[in-house]
Amino acid sequence: MAGADGAVRFYDFTIRIVAWFEDLNAGPVTSVSFAASSSPSFENAEQPEFSTPDFTVGTSTSYIIGVESALFAEIEPQNRRGALLVQGIGDEVPAIASHPQQDRLVIACHDGTLQLWDYVSRTLLSVQNVANASSNSSNNNNNNNNEQTLTVRPSCIKFDPTGRFLAVSTATGDLMLSDADSLQEVISFQSGNAEITFLEFSADGEFLAVADADHYVALYNFKPTGIGAAPARESPEEDEDEDDNNSATSIPPTSWEYLGRFNSHTSTITGLQFATREDGRLALVSVAEDRYLVEYDLEKSSFENGVVLRNDPIRIEQTAIPTSCMWHPLLGGDFEDRIVTANNEFKFKQWNADNKSCRRTSLCPTFGGPLNSMTPLPTLNPETNAYGPSKYVVYSTAEKVVGLMKLPLDGNPSKAMGLIAHPTAISSVSVSRDGR
Repeated sequence: MAGADGAVRFYDFTIRIVAWFEDLNAGPVTSVSFAASSSPSFENAEQPEFSTPDFTVGTSTSYIIGVESALFAEIEPQNRRGALLVQGIGDEVPAIASHPQQDRLVIACHDGTLQLWDYVSRTLLSVQNVANASSNSSNNNNNNNNEQTLTVRPSCIKFDPTGRFLAVSTATGDLMLSDADSLQEVISFQSGNAEITFLEFSADGEFLAVADADHYVALYNFKPTGIGAAPARESPEEDEDEDDNNSATSIPPTSWEYLGRFNSHTSTITGLQFATREDGRLALVSVAEDRYLVEYDLEKSSFENGVVLRNDPIRIEQTAIPTSCMWHPLLGGDFEDRIVTANNEFKFKQWNADNKSCRRTSLCPTFGGPLNSMTPLPTLNPETNAYGPSKYVVYSTAEKVVGLMKLPLDGNPSKAMGLIAHPTAISSVSVSRDGR
């Protein structure tokens, strides 16, 4: 017998318990499967020794545990837990992020776990739980005053371009910056209480932009002072008393600074993108369902000034609703920086980044619904290990479809494809560092 308490118990034909495996610690059991070996003999009902084929246990937390029947005779509980055969995804996946320099992928789950995978060898490298936030119970009917555990659900995750940090946002407005290798938290912020819907790093990793469900855009700035050296300690006692999050990494927790936030839009933000202009200047834009495009002045934005706009918001649609945006990759012969927006009428619009005039309107892919994300596919030369101009753009729709578009975006339906990747909603799309 196996059940929601995570234990497997064996009974004889008189319903008396003869063996139990209660230390698996893998979650509620959903299935049990026995090895294909000869069945034990039950001719002698008074047989004192427990004997059964080895078996595997599947749980609702996506664990598969291999258990040998001889483990019942072990004395120590840790020796009776069996062998972990498979650790899968235990809950819904709201976000994924690929490492910019290694063949690694982080998967965030609604139960608060972050899983670091090597997607070439398909091995699980590390697991970190960010969901164990506790608060005092306010239920008056509760007779004890124990703390109850709240589930902090990740909403977005993103690696910075240098591969040092992993940004993790939650549905409650928390932002955590973790070490990219250990997934241990370095520093955390909370600029609001609304769910964070977008995380974007600048190309040099110095800025982090955050958009939330309350239509705010917040900026964080990385201060590289002290990178590469752990804070000085005067005695071993300080090592023992130091917070675990700080001791898990050599990056000082004061290296990130919150600059402020700006109520940029009056409706749901649908796109947030950084770019490096032709003159080397960083740029940041956002679009929303209020039909406005907003550009931010990163040079003037600071802790003292807050988030500063470069110019007034520009209305880019009259009847259609923007659903996503991206900076157009520079191709051969390009003479200007352009911002590409997609709308719910299946149209691309390309805007001059300086005067915000519309340069081209073309057809979007129509394989599914309107496009809700667009990402240029990197082109990596394996011989020189250098990146070349992007030739393709990866897109996704809100439901089912992901696909590829060939640049330039001229509306030719033969230069785009789409496939049904999932049966329902698509929560996140990420591309590998080499574009494969």
